[in-house]
Amino acid sequence: MTPISNQDVLAPRLQAGHRALVVIAHADDATLFCGGTIAGWADLGVKATVLRVTDDAPDSVGLDRAATRAQNSAQLRAACAVLGVYEALRAAEPQPAAGS
Repeated sequence: MTPISNQDVLAPRLQAGHRALVVIAHADDATLFCGGTIAGWADLGVKATVLRVTDDAPDSVGLDRAATRAQNSAQLRAACAVLGVYEALRAAEPQPAAGS
C-alpha cells in the first residue's frame, strides 16, 4: 500500500503562493470546522484568509456586547496565528440576538 501524503489529502491543487478564502459566520467556526485543513494549507505555503461575517456580539454570558465582540475578535486573532492564517477579516454585519 502506498502512503498518502498530507498534500494529497488536504489540497492536491493548492501550492505555495496560492490563496484560499475561508468564510465563517462566527469567530470559532474556522478552528472548529476546518482548523486542521487551514493549518495544512499553511504548511504547504498557501495564504489563507479567514473572513468572519458576523460580530458575535450576543454570544456570551456575563459580558456586554462590546466586551464580547472584543473578546471574540482577540480569540479569533490568536487562533488564526496558531493555524498560520495569512489574514483575518471581519465584515461589518451585526449578529442578531438569538431567537430573532
